[in-house]
Amino acid sequence: MKAKKILVVEDEKAIQDFFRDVLTSAGYEVLTAGTAVTAVNLARVEEPDLITLDIKLSMDASDEAWDGYSVVACLRRLSTSKPPPIVVISGTPDSGNAIEKALSAGIHTYLAKPVEREMLLRVIAEALKSKPADQIKAPLTKS
Repeated sequence: MKAKKILVVEDEKAIQDFFRDVLTSAGYEVLTAGTAVTAVNLARVEEPDLITLDIKLSMDASDEAWDGYSVVACLRRLSTSKPPPIVVISGTPDSGNAIEKALSAGIHTYLAKPVEREMLLRVIAEALKSKPADQIKAPLTKS
């Protein structure tokens, strides 16, 4: 059986490495991106089965107008087939609308950082089993 491919979009290298190590040790094939433009390009070329996405990405010169919401919107527009589930993993405090904005953009789940290994693996497994229309309507936090 071919390993599921996951694209981890995270600009903080230590967190990116943690997610990659956890997911690789669980048998997933992992791709990483630190910027929005890289994430969109990798998603188009590699067609991952799932994407984890930080909302607040570093603003590089070429990405100044991009954040995680922009990535979601772009991926939805470019998708020619079933779009992969997107799990937002964000350290941005909920200002009252961050979660609603993410859910209305079509993400599967919103996780607040810090995320423990078991929670990450559980949410990834659930998202990979979901149908395109499935969404979790509430944010998940550490359990």
